Amino acid sequence: MQYYVLSQDGQKYGPGDVVTLQLWVNENRVLPDTLLEETGSGMKIAASSLPGLQFGFHGATPISTLPSNQQSHPAPLYGPGSLPQSSCQQRPSMYQPYQSEMNNTGYIVGAIICAVLSLGFFPVIFGPAAIFLSYKVKTRGDVITGSILMAVSAVTMVLGVVIGAVIGFEAATSYMNSTR
Repeated sequence: MQYYVLSQDGQKYGPGDVVTLQLWVNENRVLPDTLLEETGSGMKIAASSLPGLQFGFHGATPISTLPSNQQSHPAPLYGPGSLPQSSCQQRPSMYQPYQSEMNNTGYIVGAIICAVLSLGFFPVIFGPAAIFLSYKVKTRGDVITGSILMAVSAVTMVLGVVIGAVIGFEAATSYMNSTR
């Protein structure tokens, strides 16, 4: 079972399984009154109510009890220059907010608008802008949407160049025929 950690400022962190949550408990990142949300059902519970979490011991978890993917790559406890906080608002710094929960709507809309504009107006400007915005969507956690938008943006940019060349050629041909 996986759970999100809900901070008081509205951010979601995770999802994490009980082993990961126990690591956060041991690091004082998750406190007994920290609110957790179950990934499947969305049910919210206090961390102290979750079976398997043990509060009171704040030492390090023995390395043999960690999953193999966490044994060889320990992450720093706190970001550069930051100090640990004592409230449950403390951000689990070794984990970013759950990326797909980030609001990508502006980037998605911007990428679509730039891709459409690249079909008819300045494809060498709007095409790369659409690709960049699509990349931002992808790096903010929405990998599938970002990848699709990147491909669509590249295609619309190429089509915009081709359409511009055809229209330019037709205009030049028409002008040459009218001047004879």
